[in-house]
Amino acid sequence: MSLLQETHNQYASFPDAVSCGDLHVSGAVDAPEANIDVLNAGAVVANSVETTTLQVTTTPTVNYVLTSDALGNASWQPVPDPPASLNAYGYAVGQSTATAAAGALINFDLGTVVSNSGFTSVPAASGTSFVIGTSGVYEYSLYVAAANGAALTEALEIALVVNATGPALANIFRSGLGAGATDPLVCIGQGLISLTAADVVSVRNITNSSTTAITFTSVPSGGVAGANRTLKLRRIA
Repeated sequence: MSLLQETHNQYASFPDAVSCGDLHVSGAVDAPEANIDVLNAGAVVANSVETTTLQVTTTPTVNYVLTSDALGNASWQPVPDPPASLNAYGYAVGQSTATAAAGALINFDLGTVVSNSGFTSVPAASGTSFVIGTSGVYEYSLYVAAANGAALTEALEIALVVNATGPALANIFRSGLGAGATDPLVCIGQGLISLTAADVVSVRNITNSSTTAITFTSVPSGGVAGANRTLKLRRIA
């Protein structure tokens, strides 16, 4: 039996009289199984390759990662930059028992104890402001512990301000009331704010519509000195 006739009997359907140019094979053709040795002890399993080592380029670049485009084509690309939220963060702290005048910006006598290069400038000792280096959305939190400087029974009112102008309502925070006019009060505020490069961000005492001074708390009886005003800024977008 000829090889062509054997092929006819086993795999193909065509007339007895046929030339090689007229051959049309129909039906499924079974491909040979993968040779496991070719994969160096790897395995082909459900459209995947399992292997302990794999080299996909002979011209590597150190620390590049294999990246797919929208069509599934892969190429070697550098590792992306870290998220923008890591590019600006700072934490300013005050501890002294100074007085903040009515309507005054609050100073941080310990300065900025944690910051990176994401700001044009940050509060030095007894400074008041962060100057924004990159426009974006920032998360902030502030804390003030103080007594009413005029010995009046009224809540602290503290605001985050930008460029030393009047604060937006969303950035004004109040404490509760103490048992007496000179009892220490605590005001805590937090939020998100859109800032532009060169904006100046500060905390202002606006207690009693900016008419009353406040005195930052001293060391409590039996306690130790600690922060009595803080401001944290962090860029998130």
